Amino acid sequence: MAQLDPGLYTVAWLAPLEIEAQAALHMLDNRHGGRFPMGRGDDYVFQAGDMCGHKVIVATLPAGQEYGSRPCQPSQEVFPEPMVWVVGWCCCRPSQPLAKAPT
Repeated sequence: MAQLDPGLYTVAWLAPLEIEAQAALHMLDNRHGGRFPMGRGDDYVFQAGDMCGHKVIVATLPAGQEYGSRPCQPSQEVFPEPMVWVVGWCCCRPSQPLAKAPT
C-alpha cells in the first residue's frame, strides 16, 4: 500500500464514533488509497480523501475502543502542520443557493 504524506492534508476530521466516521467518509468526493506513517501510541484508524478541493484526513477510534476512554487526536509527530480541525458531525453549507421546491 502506498505511503500518504500527511503534510499535503489541510483538514483533520476527528470522528471517534463509527457512525460519525461513516458519515464523514460518505461526504468525501474521492477517497485516497494508502496509509499514513504512524507515530508512537497512534492506534487510530486514518482514512484520507478530498472534499471540495481540500485534502481531508478522517481519524476514528478502532472498532471496540470505548468512546471517551482517550482523546481521538493524531500524533503531533506524524501530523505537525496546522490544520483545520473538525470534530464529530459536520454541517456543510452549499456554495450555490438551493433551488426552491415546486409549489
